[in-house]
Amino acid sequence: MEQQQLLLNYGDGITKICDLKRSQEPLISKVEIDSFTNEANKNFDFDFDGVNKFYPFEVPKILEELDFNILCIVGASGSGKTIFSKYFGEEEKINWDNNKAIISNFDNVEDAIERLNSVGLNSIPTWCKPRNVLSIGEGFRVDLARKIKDYCVIDEYTSTIDRNVALSCSNSIQKYIRKKNLKKCVFVSCHKDFIDTLRPDYVIDLDDECIYDTRRLPKRRFELSIYETNAKEYVWKLFRQHHYLSKDLNYSSRVYIAFLDKQIVGMIALLPLPSGTIKNAFRVHRLVVLPDYQGLGIGTKLIKYFANLHAKLNYPFYIRTSHVKLHTYFSKNKDWIETMRSGKKSPNNGMWYMDDDRTPYSYKYVGEYNIELDKNDVVLYQKKIEVENEYEQIPLF
Repeated sequence: MEQQQLLLNYGDGITKICDLKRSQEPLISKVEIDSFTNEANKNFDFDFDGVNKFYPFEVPKILEELDFNILCIVGASGSGKTIFSKYFGEEEKINWDNNKAIISNFDNVEDAIERLNSVGLNSIPTWCKPRNVLSIGEGFRVDLARKIKDYCVIDEYTSTIDRNVALSCSNSIQKYIRKKNLKKCVFVSCHKDFIDTLRPDYVIDLDDECIYDTRRLPKRRFELSIYETNAKEYVWKLFRQHHYLSKDLNYSSRVYIAFLDKQIVGMIALLPLPSGTIKNAFRVHRLVVLPDYQGLGIGTKLIKYFANLHAKLNYPFYIRTSHVKLHTYFSKNKDWIETMRSGKKSPNNGMWYMDDDRTPYSYKYVGEYNIELDKNDVVLYQKKIEVENEYEQIPLF
């Protein structure tokens, strides 16, 4: 169960620093006794005198000495998390101008893109919507994107969102915090399932009544299963609205779907390179990850897997993209080199043509085949009949 002791969940990955003690001085609130409270008392055998007492936890002095990037305060509802968090500060309230797009509510474009990517919200169509039309999960992410900074307090972290969103967002935001070396970011939550993806330095667990050092906690691995499908039209209908170009799918491409815990999370489509000068060369035609799973590195895992597979066959493998995050990833990865066509607009040959002002970047995979990548990151896609048997809820497979 989620509320069991962290030591039982993570074993050698964490150590106890100190125990917590409740204060002897209660916080007191009073209400008037009326017919409603009297009826509740009578029906539920509760002897209530109008006085509510709560004994919060004392803040141990050791917290003054802790230097951290990320700290979590976790515990069941009513355990005193919010009261305890006030030691670190107050949560910032975010105001949005709903006459503007999400991206237009930030200080500048560069900061907006970096922050939205930092919470795993990589969908450009979503960036162009106002805050008041977003889903709960999307709204949670964009609020977090504006709140995250040195000495921030994030209360009710992941409390209102799907657990897949909680994990993907946690994985993204911890990378941003450590990249920027943000200091003393405090996350308060009644959940504990995201701890090994957020990877805090310390956890204050009010259920266990102690503070844990979690700096040696191993990072959670996310293993994908990949399947090739002929149901290309159905798959593209599922993913098209989330593709940043919103272009059509070339149905002569080979289409693969990715599953995480039996849930569809992403797709990749591959095409032969439209040139007779390079034999057996292939390129990424479409790459899409569903919004709830953006931030787990699924897109780059898919690219790495198929690039590695083509390296095994000694087939050249290319990708051409105008997506800022992908361009940044490839430019910093030694296994990819920028081609002569990178940064240049393609001629209108109907294949690679981009009919706007975006700058396309082209890369070729030059990494060596890595057998460990096949073993550890994904499971090789299975035959069509096996997919039909295992995923009957998906039509046309």
